[in-house]
This record gives sequence, C-alpha cells and structure tokens, in this order.
Amino acid sequence: MLDKGAGVTDVKNKLIASGWNKKDIDESINLVRVEKFVEGMVSKGISVKDIKKMLRKKGWKDDFINRIFK
Repeated sequence: MLDKGAGVTDVKNKLIASGWNKKDIDESINLVRVEKFVEGMVSKGISVKDIKKMLRKKGWKDDFINRIFK
C-alpha cells in the first residue's frame, strides 16, 4: 500500500481494523522504510558495511539491522 502512495496513517488504520496490534504495525512499517532506504543506498553503490554504519549512527539496533541484511 505504501508503494502505491497510501499514507502511513491510512495503512496503520487499515491494519488496526484488520486486527493487527500497534507494535507489530510500527515494526513492520519501520522495516519497510529502512529496506527502501537500503535499496536506494545499494543502487547508489554504497557498501553494505557503510550502510550498516549509517543505520547504527541513526540509532537502529543491530538485531533490527540484521533482519534487513539476512
């Protein structure tokens, strides 16, 4: 839905209405956002090592980062 232009609030509201809990929604949306960021950085030729360093600097924890680079 986000790729098709839906707003984050709309997506969250629809997921809550479908029975998802807020924590799972927030984690999933964060994962999608960071995956998109990573895809953009990789397409620009940024190394995985440097991308991980950027994510850590922004406060993302290693367990979250590792989910992206599995």
